[in-house]
Amino acid sequence: VWKFYDDQFPIWNKISQYMANDCLYYCIAGHNAEKQPVCLKTEIVVDENGQQVCHKDGVGAVHGMTVGNTDPKDPSRFDILLVFTGRATLTNGESSMKKVSVQVLGSGDGRDLKVLKSQPFGVDLFERYPPKGFDVGGDHAWVDSTGRHVWVSCFRQMGVGAHMLDYETGKLLHSVTGLDKYIPGQYTYTAGLHGVGTLGQKGSYLVIATCSCHDINICIPTVPWSVPVPQSLWSTGVLFVVDLSSLEHSVQTIQV
Repeated sequence: VWKFYDDQFPIWNKISQYMANDCLYYCIAGHNAEKQPVCLKTEIVVDENGQQVCHKDGVGAVHGMTVGNTDPKDPSRFDILLVFTGRATLTNGESSMKKVSVQVLGSGDGRDLKVLKSQPFGVDLFERYPPKGFDVGGDHAWVDSTGRHVWVSCFRQMGVGAHMLDYETGKLLHSVTGLDKYIPGQYTYTAGLHGVGTLGQKGSYLVIATCSCHDINICIPTVPWSVPVPQSLWSTGVLFVVDLSSLEHSVQTIQV
């Protein structure tokens, strides 16, 4: 679970990092003596250089993770897509992505996970899309049914929306924007997303969950929007459903 305060001074500091570092873990699933599902082994993911995949200053830590494509020649190998995010603000911060190739070794209860290769992903979106000096706020990702496209949600002011990337190259292909202004008087930002199908295919949809607040500079979505919080501070979360069959295979920005 991502600690939203990664790299956010004074909440995140050397002491909080030492006491409760933010790392990516994996679980080797199995069953106990009562045949209940359990983790037979739980460890921090270690990259191909022997480094634990944990918080790094200026990078943050893994927030979003989704399983990518399986190697067609070796089913024990597959990709995971990691979204790194740092700082607890909606105006600016740090975020990036990596595509990580992993392999499951062994069999049965003796299985383990090995990272084969890590590479930056989505450079178009994270470095070229926002104005210089700003961050898009990478959040979550979903790979469509073809395995050729990756949808990424972003929550920060200069990147808010859902963006479609090429799975192989990470190139930015589509951006669905304008969701933040859908409800007047509040900032509505993209959070989780998932879907079915792909572009131009009938019956294909992308579902986008959002959070919201009135003041982008003081936005704490964990505060309950109910009494005793004044109703004037309440905001509304929206669930958007995007008809992917209406989008074409061309580079474009879609304004909601």
